Amino acid sequence: MKTKLHLHHIDPRSERFPGPQAERFPGPQADEPPGAAPLLVILHGFLGCSADLDAVAREAAVRSGCQALLPDLPGHGRSAHVMPVSLGHTATLVWDAIHAHPAAKRCGSAPARVLLAGYSMGGRVALAMAHARPDVADGLFIESAHPGLTTAGDRRARARHDTEMALRLQRTTTKADLRAFLTDWYRQSVFLHDGRPADTFTQRVEDRLDSILPRGAPCADLSARVAPLAAALRAHSLAAQPDFWSVPHRFGGRGWYVSGSRDHRYDDVGRRLAGNPSGVHHVPVPDAGHTVHRDAPDAYLQALQSFVTTCIS
Repeated sequence: MKTKLHLHHIDPRSERFPGPQAERFPGPQADEPPGAAPLLVILHGFLGCSADLDAVAREAAVRSGCQALLPDLPGHGRSAHVMPVSLGHTATLVWDAIHAHPAAKRCGSAPARVLLAGYSMGGRVALAMAHARPDVADGLFIESAHPGLTTAGDRRARARHDTEMALRLQRTTTKADLRAFLTDWYRQSVFLHDGRPADTFTQRVEDRLDSILPRGAPCADLSARVAPLAAALRAHSLAAQPDFWSVPHRFGGRGWYVSGSRDHRYDDVGRRLAGNPSGVHHVPVPDAGHTVHRDAPDAYLQALQSFVTTCIS
């Protein structure tokens, strides 16, 4: 079984953004030591890939001086060959990929400090990673991810839902089937309030369709492309996730939760986490839905930059 994940690496020393933002948030100089800043790891959501977060990751790297690693999670993108097993197994694979990457070696053999960030499913992977390796994780930035269902009834309902959707995805054989699946997926209540004025629902479906089956790719490839995604939906189901509600609290002021104000379910999760005396920092982003980095990229980037600044100060 292949287990090596693809990692997209962003080195701020080779990135430059012209204009006023580059002046306000200058990147590191070429002669600065690579160990001067922690490593920022950003994890995408279900059906996505590292490219989803490339733009915000690049600018965050330039502003903070942090090198960034964006993995393609098992079953997704250029890691589609890696079979998803469970959330905990994925957390181990990501840690293994990070530690094997040259960017994680600073000051001789000492590992870099790692700041974990993740959206939705990727946020839950980040929670599992922080739970497994609190000795290496130095900060946690969660966007619209659930720390865990607390009742047996909720877990049974979620298991039924994820199993049904995974079976439907696995049986997809045509581009029309995939378009219908994506249409129903993004019509779920959690995505109900997503979208910017210029970002129509249809365009979102078509964008995701093109990322899974690029235009010009033969439809004969479709089964091979969707089978790993169906496996990921089963393996990473919230129904089987351990209770991670306590994990963000272990980081105190370095534990952040970002949610869209229009995504009432996950905004409530943020408020619950912030209500604990341990100091989880909740950032509710106005006029954003579940996918904050897509609906309000500037606000998301500002929150991510503030998080990194907090962690390195």
